[in-house]
Amino acid sequence: MTTAQGGGPGRLSPDFETNAAAPSPTAPGSLPPQAHACAAPVPEASQPEGRAADPSSGPNRPEQPAGQAPKGEPGAYGMAPLIRGTLVGLYLALVVPLPVLASGGLRALLAIAVPLGLLLVLAITSETVTVAPQGLALGHPRWCGWWLRRGWSLDWNQITGLTAVATSQGGRVYYLRSPMGSYLLPQRLSRFSEFLAQLQHYSGLDTRSIGRISPPWTYQLLAGLTALMLLGEIVALGLQPAGSWSP
Repeated sequence: MTTAQGGGPGRLSPDFETNAAAPSPTAPGSLPPQAHACAAPVPEASQPEGRAADPSSGPNRPEQPAGQAPKGEPGAYGMAPLIRGTLVGLYLALVVPLPVLASGGLRALLAIAVPLGLLLVLAITSETVTVAPQGLALGHPRWCGWWLRRGWSLDWNQITGLTAVATSQGGRVYYLRSPMGSYLLPQRLSRFSEFLAQLQHYSGLDTRSIGRISPPWTYQLLAGLTALMLLGEIVALGLQPAGSWSP
């Protein structure tokens, strides 16, 4: 599916800066630290063939057609429930049996590590994009933002273009360009089409070519397999003799 730092270029007004860390200054066209691991370096000016992403800025930006204002009001967009639930469930399916199968002091260590790992997964998947009339920001809730320290924020007039980059898995990721650098655009959000409409409305960028990084059926399949794994583990642990659980 980081707290704001006051001051500095590329920051929103104090009323809007919530749970987003200041963007690290980078050379224009460079990738941010949170860039997709499989993405190639971001080209500054070139666009992939056949893509409609508009890197233009200023007077050359497409105007919003009359009568096509985005649905809904600016707000927060978290990770899609299907994606977040699948990731959390997969973590549980992979690690919950470990303390039961371990022995001796390792069992006690895993009994502590598994809940801490779950807390980390919940924190990472709580990433939220906030859209406001002043700009947009990516960050995490207060309960985990202070130690994750991930996020960024941009005023609308700081966004100069949009770059699409192909990944090794055959998908595409997108970066918002600004004088401070390039910032990965989240593509796993709930109400994604509404978010894109807001982005186009306020920034003037053409977002019609942007889609989710993975088709929905991939997460639906993964969710089904994860549910089967959890069910099988519950049945197996239920059939295991109680005496075998003792250290």
